[in-house]
Formats: sequence, C-alpha cells, structure tokens
Amino acid sequence: MLWNAFTVWRKESHTLGNMLTLGLGIMVIVVLPLMRAIDQDLFSKNSVTLYNAFVVPVIFYLIF
Repeated sequence: MLWNAFTVWRKESHTLGNMLTLGLGIMVIVVLPLMRAIDQDLFSKNSVTLYNAFVVPVIFYLIF
C-alpha cells in the first residue's frame, strides 16, 4: 500500500482520494502494532473485546 501511495503521490495530484492508500498504509503501520500493545490490565476486558470485535474487521475491510 505504501508503494502504491508513493507512486500515486509522484504521478498524480495530491487530492484526498489519491491519498487513501497512504492513509491506510500508515494506519496499518501504526494501529496494528498498537492493537497488539493494548493490555487488558490497562483497559477493561469488555472494552478490549469491543475494540477487537469492531475495529479490527473494519481495518481489514479497508485494506482489502
């Protein structure tokens, strides 16, 4: 995704639609490790379960 974003950035205009893959690539690099770092000691078990049940599938949907 980042390679595609880099190619689009060089060859096309810098509009929001052309930067979607850049945003998704950065989100994958930042959010996925952050999800792994979420510890159930910091948050309640229900909030972590809710996060994993809804946010993770949305991220994977956006990636594919």
